[in-house]
Amino acid sequence: MLNKLASLSAEEKARGVIGISAGNHAQALAYGAALEGVDALIVMWQGVSEQKLEATRAYGGTVDLEATDPLTAFDRLDVLVAETNMPPGPEQRGVRAWVMKLAMKWAGADVPSPNRIVLLRDADGGGVAEIKSTFLAGLNSPVGIALIGSDLYVADTYPVLPFPFRGPLLSRTGKLLGLAILDTVA
Repeated sequence: MLNKLASLSAEEKARGVIGISAGNHAQALAYGAALEGVDALIVMWQGVSEQKLEATRAYGGTVDLEATDPLTAFDRLDVLVAETNMPPGPEQRGVRAWVMKLAMKWAGADVPSPNRIVLLRDADGGGVAEIKSTFLAGLNSPVGIALIGSDLYVADTYPVLPFPFRGPLLSRTGKLLGLAILDTVA
């Protein structure tokens, strides 16, 4: 984490960093950000260890305690989700192919791949994403996402593709918080 914080550009450092943790990661992020002169917002939740909460603050982190539990901590963020399915391949035949097709249908994976990254936003704080919009389209079975510095990297079927990222993504309150990234198969 220290290496990553040290490698941020001046523009990235000015934007600050965010993390969700109630323990060692929170403290390490606060400590490393302070060493680099970067503002750090750490989303924790009510009922976390007082010792870890105070240590995070002592290292210089700003703590957000509005979440009631670990799951609602992620409600404080926008979420990017990779929507994908198995990439198309040659037509398979035989008993094994027939069984595989049945299994895929049973799992709900017998549909064309959406091949996109979507943004989910809980606009009213009700715990449901009312806003779902396409963030990136035209991909080929994306399987992973990472935000590193000012680039969003998408692991497509073959290459890893960089996309310039010019946030900010906002919480439902309109406050700049951060980004949670989930890699899923639809």
